[in-house]
Amino acid sequence: MGEEKKSLGAPQTITPPEYKELLKKLDKVDEKIEFTAGELSQRLGDRIGFLIGLPYGLLIALFIFIFFFVR
Repeated sequence: MGEEKKSLGAPQTITPPEYKELLKKLDKVDEKIEFTAGELSQRLGDRIGFLIGLPYGLLIALFIFIFFFVR
């Protein structure tokens, strides 16, 4: 009991090189996933824009036809 333990603070750890390599690989995979998700979202947006724009275009064409050619 005469000996007191001296606290040096929080323990320090050293990351092994394998851990850093693993993080680099995970970053590359994450980048590929983000790119693919962005491409899929863009394709879905194009498809939705086409499906919304088609009826509007037809409706405007119908109004122009009625206004100029039915009179």
